[in-house]
Amino acid sequence: VTVFGQSAGGHSVATLLSTPRAKGLFRRAIVQSAHLGLGFTSMTMAALVARGLKRALSGTDPRSASVPQLLATQEVVLDKIAGPGGLNTAPPYGPIAGIAPLTDVAEDGLLDSLALPDVDLLIGTTRDEMRAFFDSSSTLLRLRRLPRFGGRIVETINSLTTSRVFSLPARKLADARAAAGASVYVYRFDWAPPIAPFGAC
Repeated sequence: VTVFGQSAGGHSVATLLSTPRAKGLFRRAIVQSAHLGLGFTSMTMAALVARGLKRALSGTDPRSASVPQLLATQEVVLDKIAGPGGLNTAPPYGPIAGIAPLTDVAEDGLLDSLALPDVDLLIGTTRDEMRAFFDSSSTLLRLRRLPRFGGRIVETINSLTTSRVFSLPARKLADARAAAGASVYVYRFDWAPPIAPFGAC
């Protein structure tokens, strides 16, 4: 069995690699464009998200809420946790460090856990991962319009954040698993159509 996922799905696959209870369930894993640099959700962030969820649902139990209600609620919660300038694009919902099945995993333990060292891994990112997120940020759109240096500043922010959140953590995980004896393959996707507004993202 091979499990694979992209973006939040890639983070989910990496989470399975950190979960001893998943041992024996799959032989290979593919992690594409996962935001591994964000680690797991903290209890503090989970509490913030829960408060926003409770307010947005106006008393409706989340377990019985409709799909449209939950999707609308997600937008409200995303706005709440986006922070100054709306630059925090971390997903509001996700596995929480210290809560089952991640009872013994630290918030940043995603990259250090080798619970399943015998699982082979294909992992990679794209050159411009953050473009899709940052190019829709009103703060960065205003910055990009600054004469002469605006575009370069935004590209530098995109590049540095892509490296911190996607590229470097992917390589760190790949190196750790290779050192543990797994077969590991790493890629970076650079190609983009000439008219693509977001580059290779």
